[in-house]
Amino acid sequence: MATVNVYEQYFEADLTASGVLRKAALVMLIAESGGGQIRYEAAVTFFPHRDEEDYAVSYDAYYSKVLFEGPGRRSKQKEAAFERDLHSVIDGLARDAGGSVFWDRPLRTARLDGGVKRKLITAVKELTPAQRDRIREAAAAAGLTALFFESPAEALPEASDAEVIFADSTELAGAAPRLRWFCTPFAGVEPYTAPGVFASSHAVLTNSSGAYGTAIAEHILEVSLAMLRQAPAYSEIIRKKEWIRTLPIRSIRDSRIVLLGTGDIGRETAERLKAFHPASITGMNRSGKDPGGSFDRVLPINQLDSLLPEADLLILSLPNTAETRHLLSRDRLALLPDGALIVNVGRGSVIDQTALEEQLRAGRLMAALDVFEEEPIPAFSSLWDCPGLYITPHIAGNLKLPYTVEKVTQLFLENLALYAQGSPLLRQIDLKKGY
Repeated sequence: MATVNVYEQYFEADLTASGVLRKAALVMLIAESGGGQIRYEAAVTFFPHRDEEDYAVSYDAYYSKVLFEGPGRRSKQKEAAFERDLHSVIDGLARDAGGSVFWDRPLRTARLDGGVKRKLITAVKELTPAQRDRIREAAAAAGLTALFFESPAEALPEASDAEVIFADSTELAGAAPRLRWFCTPFAGVEPYTAPGVFASSHAVLTNSSGAYGTAIAEHILEVSLAMLRQAPAYSEIIRKKEWIRTLPIRSIRDSRIVLLGTGDIGRETAERLKAFHPASITGMNRSGKDPGGSFDRVLPINQLDSLLPEADLLILSLPNTAETRHLLSRDRLALLPDGALIVNVGRGSVIDQTALEEQLRAGRLMAALDVFEEEPIPAFSSLWDCPGLYITPHIAGNLKLPYTVEKVTQLFLENLALYAQGSPLLRQIDLKKGY
């Protein structure tokens, strides 16, 4: 039997001007055929027939053949079996609605553009008109109607029957029971990994990892140079209208650099750091495999303790997972050499923030943090006046750089083409693992 997905068991509504109460359902069948996948969709309207206990299938109901067909062949036998499965499901829906189906008319084949609109919602306000046009054209080619909104709140009324959503909003994810694919324009996905976020159990989540390397790498260079060259201290001196030129400065040259995370951000950062002639650039990840030659060496993260005493500049671009939480613990912070600089652009949970503040106030370490365990930082937090700390309000990789917005658009369009083909999507998130 085919795999059956019932988007909505049934709903009651006055669908006619005559006031006749009808019940409707949307059904999708997915089945394998000759090595390929075929999808059938049917929108069925039930209305009272003969008496209150029976329902007839409306002649307006449609049976839309082959919304997607992958490699493989269809046979008449297969199609007949699929149609029997579909009839069986509709009979079951009618029973659930309190009646039975009187099949006075067969389901008819509909045009691919007919019947229920397959909807793609986009709520990414940073998109340019040209980028929206490209998404609209690609959506139409995939059989989807693209709707654009300036905010998730504006899009919320349209979410109930959305098939694809391109936005950053757990509220939208929770309001879309028919959702098949949710794409966030950001790299971080932890808000979506909590149980019950998605109203649809069939929804696939993808992120936009790979779009932020340029923006975040430049931020890392900016804050690293600022801290090493005493820019925050000199800004305070200038604010006081003083003229002091004697603060000691340091250089990236000959520094030993360790990057926790060798993904897009780590690689882009390492490539730029090479121009400053550091003593070494070491990447660390779970496997210890080098992802592309940007580093002098790549080590597995289980060797972190032995490497921290050699880190003059420690850069973190790790996600928030059970494995990374407080990876930089009190004991590991103590392993860093005096004067080491920590730059965190991943997630605040990776560092034991209380232990780090103690080290900063003792004058042993410096840090440039763009992410924190609690955001925004509470007004009463002691971090605001912590010496040796350069704070930025989680702006290293937001959607303000036009290059990043274009890259996010390209990644979404790449996946939209795959979605139209029924192929596996790139950058798909394992909700249990959190990445």
